[in-house]
Amino acid sequence: MKIIHETGYSREECEQYRPVVYSNTIQSLMAIIRAMGQLKIDFKDSSRADDARHFFTLASAADEGELTPELANIMKRLWNESGVQHCFR
Repeated sequence: MKIIHETGYSREECEQYRPVVYSNTIQSLMAIIRAMGQLKIDFKDSSRADDARHFFTLASAADEGELTPELANIMKRLWNESGVQHCFR
């Protein structure tokens, strides 16, 4: 509502919400990858299965709302994978 009816978020407010957005993004990708297993959707590129395992390890070890460059790169590769996209849709 603030974006629509007011001037939007200040820079400080955006910085404050960044960890929440990161955490939600990480949790959502985790849910998609778990659903792939339940729905029997495979990764088209088998190296993405290794990325998925590494993603869960890194995400579990990271502080809440932290997105390291390594974690971000793995998430990008996973998100661009056709099996992940198929499950998302």
